[in-house]
Parts: sequence; structure tokens; C-alpha cells
Amino acid sequence: MLSIKRLSIALLLPLISATGTVNAIDQDMTLKTIPPVYKSISKKYRIPPGILYSIAMVESQTLIAAGKARPWPWTLNTSGTPHRFSSSTETVRAIKKLRESGVRNIDVGLMQVNMIYHGHRFSSYSEHVNPYNNIDVAASILVAEKKECGDWWCAVGRYHSRKPVNSDRYIAKVKRELEKLN
Repeated sequence: MLSIKRLSIALLLPLISATGTVNAIDQDMTLKTIPPVYKSISKKYRIPPGILYSIAMVESQTLIAAGKARPWPWTLNTSGTPHRFSSSTETVRAIKKLRESGVRNIDVGLMQVNMIYHGHRFSSYSEHVNPYNNIDVAASILVAEKKECGDWWCAVGRYHSRKPVNSDRYIAKVKRELEKLN
């Protein structure tokens, strides 16, 4: 596992582009500067891009510079504990080790897509970790939830949990992230 403090300068300001690569970005994030991959997938699924990006911030953000946080693509979460890695390869290796040790409940990637509930949507661990694929699957989950419950905030809550107390707390977190973009 990699300490964020030991990340190389090249990885300190990540932006996941439409091709799934990591590039440097501006320090200040607004609705206008949401990374292109979120805008592209939002357009594909007709999801407000600020909501999609704000979910990623709630799910996988890490501090990348003084006072600057961004979603981190190589994040796993097991039992409420986030684990961050420096590459896709390291993340896939960690998934394999966790699975071999019997751990099944693993949230993966930018959007923390759960392997128990949504692992079938990916053909491999590498695909699950791929930033574009991870966001795309998360977007399809959101659209399905919106279709079922009728509005984006309900869908956001259900993305996290169907229990009202948990979904309400989650919605509040996503709204706080969204407010930072406005």
C-alpha cells in the first residue's frame, strides 16, 4: 500500500481523462472544470455532471496537495477502510490478495463500485479498476435507480443504500461536494 505522502509529483494533481489516463489539472474545481470523462459519461446517460463528480468525491477523494482533494482512481474500501494505491496494477494485485483471503465485500475505484452487487458488470478486475469503466458502470447504476424512484437525489441516496437513514446522510455528503463546485 502506498502512502499519499510518497506519491510522485506526477501523480499529485490527477485528472481522469476520457481515455482513462491520469493527467495534471487546474487547482480549482468548478462545474466548468469537471474532468472530461465525467462530462462525457454524464452526457451519455443524461446525468448532471456535478452529481456524478460529487459522488466520486464522496467515494474516493484523497488530499493531493495542501487543501486540494480529488477522486483517486486506485482506491479500494473494505469494511469501511479506504486503501489507496499508486497504480492500476497495484490495485488489481490487492484485489486478488483480498479475494484469495476470503474478502468479498470490496468497493472499487473512483466510484467505489461494490464487487458483491455489481462485480458481474465487469469482465475482469482490471476492467473494474479502469476509471472510464468504473464511472460508466456507476452511471448506469444511477440511471437505473432514477428510473425506479423518479429523481436524481433519490437515485444518489440509493446508489449508497436503500436504508433511509444511510441514504439521507449520503445525499447530504454529495450535496456538500456539489456546493463546492458552484
